[in-house]
Amino acid sequence: MRMTPNDERLQQVLDEAGGLAARAGAPHSSAHMLLALLSVENEAQPLLADRGLTAGAVADQLAALGSQEDPDTLNQIRDRSRSMAQSCGSPLVGALHLLIVLSSLRDCLAFRIMNAAGIELSALRGVALALLTGGP
Repeated sequence: MRMTPNDERLQQVLDEAGGLAARAGAPHSSAHMLLALLSVENEAQPLLADRGLTAGAVADQLAALGSQEDPDTLNQIRDRSRSMAQSCGSPLVGALHLLIVLSSLRDCLAFRIMNAAGIELSALRGVALALLTGGP
């Protein structure tokens, strides 16, 4: 099976997430991906900003929760993002695919952080999916 590649903006997000984790001396986690979605220009950034999520709030929650996550979580996120892109007929995996997965995977830190921030995650997924598919 052919792997769906990442688009350029998502690759920038993922590179930034890795850099954030490295600079913090912490294991790479979904929370770093969420922070990077807020700090690198991409399609998901305005959806998060419109809901009042800030990098500072994510960093505060990350400090409170710690960055420990099941080691397989990042693989699940990658695989589910690729599956989401394929099911949407997208030739590339993008930031919106990643956001949908982060807001769906209950065990990941990003989900817990967005949930604690009071974001209506099902509505967020719906808007992101509509943007991907051209729906209402």
